[in-house]
Amino acid sequence: MAQARKPRLIDVDGSPSEAYDHDAQFSAAEAVEAMNQGFANAGETAKKAMETAQTMQEEVTQFWRQRFQVNNEAVSEMLKCRSWPEMIEVQQNWLKTTGDQYSSYLTRMFSLMQSSFGMPRDKH
Repeated sequence: MAQARKPRLIDVDGSPSEAYDHDAQFSAAEAVEAMNQGFANAGETAKKAMETAQTMQEEVTQFWRQRFQVNNEAVSEMLKCRSWPEMIEVQQNWLKTTGDQYSSYLTRMFSLMQSSFGMPRDKH
């Protein structure tokens, strides 16, 4: 019975790989080391995911604090208004601030998500 032929590894340039001894076998220590490296990589990935989740939670908390503060300030300013034009001006300022804050918040969140998945960040 013919012995099964081991696959040959080929380098990027197409030549046979010199880095692999086709007749060698993994030792138990090499197998354990390979598994440990895999676990270490998984641990680093999990650590980065947890750090990103914590940063995102902090961003959400900061955003809602800012929104609450801006909303309270707008209500206080509206209560001081003595005419419709004053009221409209306060509302327009509030609307602009709201739009700017949401835009900034979403940009930060998308940037965090991109970096957590190793994607390049937009330069906008």
